[in-house]
Amino acid sequence: MSESVAPKQRCPNCAELVVPLPIVYGYPSPELFEEAAAGRVRIGGCVISGDDPEYECPMCHEVITGIEAAGPVVDERSSAAS
Repeated sequence: MSESVAPKQRCPNCAELVVPLPIVYGYPSPELFEEAAAGRVRIGGCVISGDDPEYECPMCHEVITGIEAAGPVVDERSSAAS
């Protein structure tokens, strides 16, 4: 999984200053489920449309847009298994 870290920003929904959680797409591996259970990522599902949200607020769980990052986070471990 790529390690792009978003800067803290104010959530437009709850107004908390947070480090947005990356939303990871692709078939989830057991390790990805562990990362999600630990609150480090959110699982976005296996269907990728190309216009999918990249980050979520860890407080209110709303999608956060407008973050400059390296691109969408994709679980590369699941791609290698295919």
